[in-house]
Amino acid sequence: MPFITEEIWQKLPGRRENESIMVGELPKPHERYDDETVANEMGLIIEITNALRNIRGEMNLPPGEQISVLFRTKAEAVERILQENQSFIQFLALVKEFKFGWDLEKPVYSAFVVIRDVEILSRWSGPGWKRRPRGFRKRY
Repeated sequence: MPFITEEIWQKLPGRRENESIMVGELPKPHERYDDETVANEMGLIIEITNALRNIRGEMNLPPGEQISVLFRTKAEAVERILQENQSFIQFLALVKEFKFGWDLEKPVYSAFVVIRDVEILSRWSGPGWKRRPRGFRKRY
């Protein structure tokens, strides 16, 4: 929609007279937004969210049903990152309950995935939990 874009550009404050978006300079990234630590932390959250969504798909869960998740990690820094970003994970992956700690016991019926230094376990606790979801095996 080049006409709409040009019209909006013409209404913006601070532009020069008769300047078109077609010949205007592209915005340049600001150095203060280039933080490798933050990018790494957000990358972890994105990977975990994607893994939880895959688990939901493998468990054949209805779209609105929430899951319970256990996070096992030995690194306190990683656990802090997960706790600080818990609201993002909760909203984006539909998680109702979080538990953190290295000594958490693996539930009998659960999905399991490892992302970086984090073991993620999601136990099956929905209605009809007695019928095992496809791909679930009881571990002894």
